[in-house]
Amino acid sequence: MTSLLDRSDFVVKHRPKLMERRVGYDIYDEQGTVLGSVVQVGRDNLEKTLRPSRADNVQTPFEMSDVAGSVVLALTHMKAFKSSLVVARPDGSEIGRIRLENILGKSRFALEVAGARVGALTAKTWRKRSFVLADGQSAEIAGVDMTHGSSGDHSHQNVYDVHIHRTLEDPMRSLAVAAVIAVDLMLWER
Repeated sequence: MTSLLDRSDFVVKHRPKLMERRVGYDIYDEQGTVLGSVVQVGRDNLEKTLRPSRADNVQTPFEMSDVAGSVVLALTHMKAFKSSLVVARPDGSEIGRIRLENILGKSRFALEVAGARVGALTAKTWRKRSFVLADGQSAEIAGVDMTHGSSGDHSHQNVYDVHIHRTLEDPMRSLAVAAVIAVDLMLWER
């Protein structure tokens, strides 16, 4: 059985939020079989409402788990003027970061490892529905396409098709898998 992190093609669907304030995603293969999920972790809604914390407005932790419930990546959305997504192993050791560089026009994200730029994720158009992931030599290694939802969709049920074009080694592999979550969190989930 192929690990969630070894998939070359998968679909990420934003979970609808009705009463729930937490952000979540489901991950599927091309046939619609569940591969895993990404869930916001930490304080529950009641606790956040009764005792709001400044930390909730600055950073939000997530876990990416496979279908068996094993955590494969720990993600932390760092909210700032230029937000970023910290990508870490389940033990918390940092793999790298996906940092928003430009939101106006064609959005662009930098992929960084130990502070050095190793690639970029760039919107193909100003509508921010299709993205190209390139390595440090500007060779295209993956594509992310939003197939449903839009910036004006308040139900926020965006669906993304992810296609990784070749075998990648870590850290680039983990950054490529986490890139779709960075796009949704930083562009649409505000």
